[in-house]
Amino acid sequence: DMYFPLAFTPNNDGKNETFHPVAGVVEAYSLQIFNRYGQVVFMTTEQEIGWDGSFQQVEAPEGIYLWLVNYTGPDHKHKTERGR
Repeated sequence: DMYFPLAFTPNNDGKNETFHPVAGVVEAYSLQIFNRYGQVVFMTTEQEIGWDGSFQQVEAPEGIYLWLVNYTGPDHKHKTERGR
């Protein structure tokens, strides 16, 4: 149902500026991004809005972040995807 990029580059060059999954239309969508301490640094329920690499309006440090997506797919089943 969804494709998740392995990386993104929020460096203001106009390419790959935000992290978000690529998918068709889904329902009941939520995306959360966590830092290495388990703190939520980004959250949205709008599929077209992605994380721009900032936290509290400051550029987040480069590193590995965990993500969690919950959604209802076209088959009307609840699904959870996670990664880093």
